[in-house]
Amino acid sequence: MGDQAMQYRHCNAKMWYNERISKDKNTTSPKFSFCCGDDKVELPLLQSPPKYLERLLFDDNASDSKHY
Repeated sequence: MGDQAMQYRHCNAKMWYNERISKDKNTTSPKFSFCCGDDKVELPLLQSPPKYLERLLFDDNASDSKHY
C-alpha cells in the first residue's frame, strides 16, 4: 500500500488513500472514518506521566532507561 500519504485535515492523522470512505470518488481531499469521525471526536490532552516513567522514556543518562 506504500506510505501513508494522506493527512486528514481535522486531526492530522496519516492515512492511506484507500482508507477513504467513498471508494468510488477520486478526490484530492477524501474523508476518513477511522480516526476522529470527521471532527466529531475530541480527545483531551495527555497528562504528564509519573516521574519514574518520564525518566525511563526521556532521560538518556539514566542506566535503567537505556534498556527500556
